[in-house]
Amino acid sequence: MNVWSVEKRRSLRWAPLLLAALLPAGCVTMESIAPSVTPAAASSARTTVAVLEQGRTIYTTDCTDCHNAVAVTAHTRAEWPDIIRRMAPESKLTPIEERAVLAYVMAYSK
Repeated sequence: MNVWSVEKRRSLRWAPLLLAALLPAGCVTMESIAPSVTPAAASSARTTVAVLEQGRTIYTTDCTDCHNAVAVTAHTRAEWPDIIRRMAPESKLTPIEERAVLAYVMAYSK
């Protein structure tokens, strides 16, 4: 039997365990990037759950067509309006969709 193949097999048998150990550290959930809509968030944002749901859906689908999703908390309430204004034409959002996305990110940003 070829010594290389035995050594290679021995070193590779630990690969699944190593991968399993490293995965949780790099795992990011959509919930941590774009939290689910709650009635409390809608109430504090002075809008409806439906508007925030629409905004979240657009944020998690249309906005990720061109780039990775960015956590809504990555930008402040002061930064989001300009970001959404610049990005809306890129995603071909209607004014209503743009307002929904803005309402959503504003509801969950700091």
